[in-house]
Amino acid sequence: MFQWLNTARNRLITVSDKNRLPVATTMPEDIVLVDKKSTAGSAEYAAETSKTLTLEFSGSTDAVTATFTFQRKGPSGKAVTVEGIRQTAPMDIVTSAKIGETVSFNIQAGFTLVINHTAPNTGTLSVKGTVE
Repeated sequence: MFQWLNTARNRLITVSDKNRLPVATTMPEDIVLVDKKSTAGSAEYAAETSKTLTLEFSGSTDAVTATFTFQRKGPSGKAVTVEGIRQTAPMDIVTSAKIGETVSFNIQAGFTLVINHTAPNTGTLSVKGTVE
C-alpha cells in the first residue's frame, strides 16, 4: 500500500499495490563480441528489441593498438556510419574508438551494430560489455 498527502486538497491519498503500475526494469547482460583476436575483422550485434550496449575495447597488454569503426545495418542490409557516446574521458560523440575506450550505443529493434577493427600491432584485442 502507498500513501501520500495531497496538500492542495488536504486529503490523504491511498493506493493499493494491486492498482499501481509495474515499473519496467532490465538487468544488464554480459556480452563478448570479439575475444582475444589477433587479426582484422568485424563483429555484429543484432537487436531484436531496442537495446543499449556499453562496450569496452581492450588489448592483451598496454602495448596493443588497434582502431575500431562502427556501422548500423538496417532491415534493408545497407550499412551506415553510426555514432556512439565515449564514456571514457573526454566524453564525446564518436564514430571510432581505440584500445582502452568504452563506448555506448543505442540500437533500435531490427537493426544490427557492426564493429570493424584493424589487426592489433601485437598481442590480441577484445570487445566486451553489457547490453540492456
